[in-house]
Amino acid sequence: MKIIMHNHRLALLLPVLAGLCLGACKSAPPQAARVPKVTVEWIGCNAFKVTSSLGIVLVTDPFNPKQAAYPVPQNLKASIVTVSHESDLANYSGLLANAPQIIRTNMGVGSNRASGLLVRGVATGGAPGRSDLNVAYSWEMDGVRFCHLGALTGPITWSQVEALGRPDVLFLPVGSPPELDDSGRDKTLQLLQPRLVIPMGYKTRHTSKLNARSPREWLASQPNVIPLASNRFEVSKDSLPYTRAVLVPAIP
Repeated sequence: MKIIMHNHRLALLLPVLAGLCLGACKSAPPQAARVPKVTVEWIGCNAFKVTSSLGIVLVTDPFNPKQAAYPVPQNLKASIVTVSHESDLANYSGLLANAPQIIRTNMGVGSNRASGLLVRGVATGGAPGRSDLNVAYSWEMDGVRFCHLGALTGPITWSQVEALGRPDVLFLPVGSPPELDDSGRDKTLQLLQPRLVIPMGYKTRHTSKLNARSPREWLASQPNVIPLASNRFEVSKDSLPYTRAVLVPAIP
């Protein structure tokens, strides 16, 4: 899906400016530079494949298909994998057909450089060395800042926002874990102020083995909810909406 750009005035003026130049100049004006786009594909649960215009691929929270029966893309490969917490729903490297660099939980806290990207990891719950540790990650591709909150169990804090940076695109858990309620989600959105919100980790036809809730109640309380016809969409710095929108990819 292509997100609609809001720079309508510029779009209307371009033909006029081009016509003026053709009347006064001997050569046609140069073409506008192509805006780089990032492709985002929902794989299932909290797993997304985020691909830059240069082909750098970051996959978040790979899950075990025995736990969540999403149809995994064949020959799924990545440059980088982030693991937010240690469970079969987030650390199953067997989902990948190659051996990417893995940034995971304890070792992922702080600044990480991989494939030319700076990936920041911030602990949002639990303690180092414990199974309940959750690490949120932020990174930038083609001028767009992304943030993946993993299995967030409570509202984010100011210090965590300062460490992560304010994202343009936020991957937000809306169905699990149960400790994160709707008020905690709303407080997190108020602090992070993302432009686009992508819900994840909720109940679908593929998650009968999981204790996840439906996203309907939370989505009903949100403005500007846009259901997509595909589990894949593109986003660029220039296509980000002025006011926050919730994009709901189709179930894979």
